[in-house]
Amino acid sequence: MEIACDNIDKLINIEMRRTGLPRGKKWVLWEVARERSPEPLVLAAARLLNREASDIAIVTGAAVPGHMPVGENDGPFGSVVLATALVRIGSATPRNRPRSPASTICSSPSSGSAATATASSTA
Repeated sequence: MEIACDNIDKLINIEMRRTGLPRGKKWVLWEVARERSPEPLVLAAARLLNREASDIAIVTGAAVPGHMPVGENDGPFGSVVLATALVRIGSATPRNRPRSPASTICSSPSSGSAATATASSTA
């Protein structure tokens, strides 16, 4: 199991970015985190998720002047997907019961402030 999880760790840290965007930052951060963890990071995350459901905050909305001056465009959608998945596997408790499967509260992306996502289970 550890070998598979270690390979997943490495796979999700492959940087495929267009020319001009910074590269090589994720590996450095992963190596520091991996040195401090006695097991692969995805295995540690899986162990943390194997517990009673609780409230979880998901934060997104990075603004990088020159590259993404008005904020990211995939973070809010990814937050909704992540929140929905965490609710469906029983690791997160929905904060409210919106009509749609997931609702997102987004602040102004140009301000660089965070957006949060809350999901409810429809399964």
